[in-house]
Amino acid sequence: MLQQVVRTYSYNVEKCKTYMGEAYSILLGQYDDVMTQQLATYDEWPAVEDRCDPIDLLKLLQRICYDFKQEQFPVMAELNALQKLFRMKQGKDESLTDMLEIFADLVEVADSCVAITIGIGVRDYVANREKNLKYSKCTSSVQKELDPIIASLAKATLFLMLAGVP
Repeated sequence: MLQQVVRTYSYNVEKCKTYMGEAYSILLGQYDDVMTQQLATYDEWPAVEDRCDPIDLLKLLQRICYDFKQEQFPVMAELNALQKLFRMKQGKDESLTDMLEIFADLVEVADSCVAITIGIGVRDYVANREKNLKYSKCTSSVQKELDPIIASLAKATLFLMLAGVP
């Protein structure tokens, strides 16, 4: 029975590699030489190309599309992304659904620039509420467990503040 499980696992791993390679080829085939040249300017490109990793390829394409280039001053890119996010307000005739779409796009841009930072106060609040500890006193596995909760709380609170909902 164990041999069958190992065989099935090995088969699935090989299929996954095949599908990932096919997805990578399809994605790369959608772009012209100019985009490929832009991809080649990133330090991560040789590793992405070597692994034929479609997820990392999408991340690089996202950075290009968001104009977060290596030659750009990274501090300015991060601050610009945060500034656009924090200055956002719900329009007079804008529904919360429409605002949420715009908000999600701005958060995605800020995340791609690694601009979303969450203060220790929020981290401690969630750690205390969930585990009765300070965040810094939690083990790394507990911190990894808390990080999505912390990020969700921070983003939801920011959205409500920008929407004008108390």
